[in-house]
Amino acid sequence: MDGERQGKVVWAVRVKGKLLFLFILTLNLFNATHANVHNNDVHAQEEKRDNDVPYKYKACVMSWYTIHIESAVNNLRFRCQSKDDDLGIVTRNAGEMYEIKFCLNVWKSTVFFCHFYWESKQLMFEVFRQGKTSHEYCFSRVHGFKNDCYWMVRDDGFYIPQSCNPPGNWVKKYYWQ
Repeated sequence: MDGERQGKVVWAVRVKGKLLFLFILTLNLFNATHANVHNNDVHAQEEKRDNDVPYKYKACVMSWYTIHIESAVNNLRFRCQSKDDDLGIVTRNAGEMYEIKFCLNVWKSTVFFCHFYWESKQLMFEVFRQGKTSHEYCFSRVHGFKNDCYWMVRDDGFYIPQSCNPPGNWVKKYYWQ
């Protein structure tokens, strides 16, 4: 094989390899930006979805986050959503936890919001927004790659922790409406 033809073959192999890598990366990014819900609820038999694969099995180029929503009241109902995922309506009692696990998207626009209902009260707000506000209630576990965000729902409002491991020194962020 002459030098010019050999150079073209090498170039073609490199381009195909890069295209294959980009294709696989795109598939992983699409898969990883969807939420993975961990209900920790013994009574709710909610529908399994394609994205209910544990997050440790999904690729993530950005950081992993887990939003922990703990109820301190009985019969707390709420529905959490992002642009890509509607996680459905769930009910929690005092002492029960709800978790949303997800990977940040590469566009730095990840947002989750929840609409909470308890007795005659309700409130809807963002439980996570990628960027400046998440530092108030999120803590890094593994050098910024694995992060935990905490919310506590009580009868007088919604609280965020001032410390982690375990979360403590809870401070009220929102009142019920």
